[in-house]
Amino acid sequence: MEAEALQASAETLFPSLANDAKVPDALWPSDNALGIPVLDPLMQANALDLPVSTWGAMGRTKLTRHAATVLFYTEDYRFEGLWAKPRTVLNGRVVNAGEPNFSVGPQTPVAQAVWNTYRKRWLARYWQECGLRIFVDLFVDETFGALNLVGVPAGWRAYCDRGHTDSVDQLDHDLAVAHAHAGCRPLFVVYGGGKTVLAWARYHAEDGVLWVPESTDVAQGRAIATEGQLLLEGLVNRGATE
Repeated sequence: MEAEALQASAETLFPSLANDAKVPDALWPSDNALGIPVLDPLMQANALDLPVSTWGAMGRTKLTRHAATVLFYTEDYRFEGLWAKPRTVLNGRVVNAGEPNFSVGPQTPVAQAVWNTYRKRWLARYWQECGLRIFVDLFVDETFGALNLVGVPAGWRAYCDRGHTDSVDQLDHDLAVAHAHAGCRPLFVVYGGGKTVLAWARYHAEDGVLWVPESTDVAQGRAIATEGQLLLEGLVNRGATE
C-alpha cells in the first residue's frame, strides 16, 4: 500500500508524470558544471523493504508486482530500455530502487563515464518525483569515485553495492566512502557475493551493512540466508540511524 500511496501522491503533484507518453525531457536541479541532476534527500531509501529483486531476474510484470526493492546488478542490456521507458519500474508495488548500474570500469572513457553517471542520476531523480525512494549505486571503479558522487547531496545515507568473493577490499573502500559522505552510519545494502560477503556483512552489521543473496540463488533454492534469517539477525528492515 505504501508504494501505491507514494505514487498516487506524486502523480497528484506531478500530473505530467502519470502517463508513459508524457515522460518529460526534463532538466532537474543541478549544482555542477556537468548538469548531472541532484537527488532529493527527502526521497532517499530509509529501509530495505522486502522482497528484493534484480531487474531481469523475472518477467517485468511479475517483478514489479512482486518486488518492493529493485536493484540493477545485472548486464547493462537488461535495463538499457529504461532510458526510453523509465516508468516501467513504477508499474507495481515497488517502494525503493537502486540507481541503474550502467557499467563504469577502469578502462571506461571519461566521456562515457560522465554519460552513464548522468543517466543513472537522471533516472533516479525522475523516479523520486514519481514516488520511489532511492539507493545511490557505489559499484563503479575507484578511478571515477568522485564523479560517481556528483549530484549526491552531502549527508545522503542510503547506498547499494555489488558484492564479489574476491573484492571484499573494495567493499571496505565503498563503505568508508558512504560513511564519509553520509557523515554518520549509512544504510549500506550489498547484493550477492556468497558466503565471503555474507561474513563481511555480518562483521559490519553495526556499521549499517545489510546483505541480500543473489536472485539466481534464491530462484534455484540455494540462498545462503533466507529473508527470515536475515530478519532474525537484524540485517534487514533496519533504517540507518546515527
